[in-house]
Amino acid sequence: MKGVCCSSPGKVLMTGGYMVLDRPNTGLVLTVNARMYCSVVPLGSDDQMDVIEVHSPQFSMMASYDVIVESKWVTLRKRDINQKTNPYTERTIVFTLNFISRSVPNWRGQLARGLKISLVADNDFYSQRSQLEARNLPASSASLASLEKCLPVLTSMDDLKKTGLGSSATLVSSLVGALLSYFDAVKVRSISEPRSPVSNVDLRIVHNLAQICHCAAQGKIGSGFDVSSAVYGSQIYTRFSPDIIAPLLEEGYCDPDHLVEIVKSDRWDNKVESFALPKGFRLLLGDPSHGSNTPNMVSKVLAWKRKTDEKGQAIIRQLISHNKKVEDLFGELSDALEQLNAADDIRSCSRISASEWGSLTGGTVIKKMRDIETEFSNVRRHLRLMGDAADVDIEPISQTNLIDATLKVPGVFISGVPGAGGHDAIFSVLMKDSNALSQVEDLWFTHSVLPLIVEEDASGIAIDQFPYGHNHQSQEETKVFNFQSTRGTASSIPLQQESSWLPMIGIFALVGAGAAMAYYLRRR
Repeated sequence: MKGVCCSSPGKVLMTGGYMVLDRPNTGLVLTVNARMYCSVVPLGSDDQMDVIEVHSPQFSMMASYDVIVESKWVTLRKRDINQKTNPYTERTIVFTLNFISRSVPNWRGQLARGLKISLVADNDFYSQRSQLEARNLPASSASLASLEKCLPVLTSMDDLKKTGLGSSATLVSSLVGALLSYFDAVKVRSISEPRSPVSNVDLRIVHNLAQICHCAAQGKIGSGFDVSSAVYGSQIYTRFSPDIIAPLLEEGYCDPDHLVEIVKSDRWDNKVESFALPKGFRLLLGDPSHGSNTPNMVSKVLAWKRKTDEKGQAIIRQLISHNKKVEDLFGELSDALEQLNAADDIRSCSRISASEWGSLTGGTVIKKMRDIETEFSNVRRHLRLMGDAADVDIEPISQTNLIDATLKVPGVFISGVPGAGGHDAIFSVLMKDSNALSQVEDLWFTHSVLPLIVEEDASGIAIDQFPYGHNHQSQEETKVFNFQSTRGTASSIPLQQESSWLPMIGIFALVGAGAAMAYYLRRR
């Protein structure tokens, strides 16, 4: 039996931070070309029926489970009671197998040789400063481009710094997609055929099941924009009503019939409007390598929202309004650029800073660009006001100073902190027909911010190629990850349990021959 690999893209939430948690508010999400990969292949010989191994050598981890098929549902049992718990992989496997058990008649036969699941993320999901230091390389985009693909993590889990691309959502989405594809429960498009037709029903199954798995792993029902973008790609997102999946999660176990009913229900009211940056623009993302406690930030803002006075409510209403205007104006700008020959207008804007665009005379395109710049400045201002009121550093002063300096560079369109803000990342949208890329990178270097080599890629989940050399490790390579079977003495996987460590991702490296050259070509 052949294996399958699914990949899902990382994301950048440009507008909708905190507001996207509540319907009918929207969020503008860009997906990028940094992806999480999940490979599912037969484990080995016939004597490994109902055995699942999950490999994450980036973190030097492997977990092994027995699949327990009971009269009503499917669960997992650890083969080593001392192995660490990972709710993101364990609950995703449990929920997905339960769905498959009611959707694929011969699913047990496909477990005859067991399953080997391997997870790996592109480097951009995590700060690579320790890798650069280990190689005595300068902190630069060129150095990042020279690194091998999917490198091991050199820091401890406690010191691990993420770049805010959504590792847990992409892990869950790619794992759901890979398992469903392996068992022929859905068809997912190929990464090599981006225009190939895809069943909306199949994508909806992947999305709905991934949302359930992610919420079960987190122990709460989030907004879901990160899972939605991992499945559908860049979009303007409106969340689903939490009460759609709340009854299932409250059961404390996975009832497969109830699960299938909810996954296929027509009650899902999330909205996905496809989006991509207008032609002539590109995304730049930076890694300050500080990191923020996002769950704590979100909790404090939500607590403030629940008890705030009319002044606070006015800030919220205005922020929602400015977010919506930015989203609408981007659509109008894209339409204008498709219909008009605006090369001269774009060139004029690229030669001066955004604050000087008011001096330009021009048509629709220049006006739309001025309006977006103004409205996005209003978004930033109201995020800071909300942060001050909630005592949360949504846009820290160091980030404010860097963003303001970035906006003075000719060719920079907008800039801000993505998602919940803090120190996780900084982003800018630049005009391609300008010298802004090299100038912004040089500016960020002086502020100890490392520009990442990701770019916008509006595509979502796809059947992909697993990074070379990781699907079929040699016996010697896999020995260090193997546990001896302890059938009958190991523990089953509960559905309600606190997360004890960050999501597993990984395998090792594909030597990126030509990566540095690609970086230099990108800057031209």
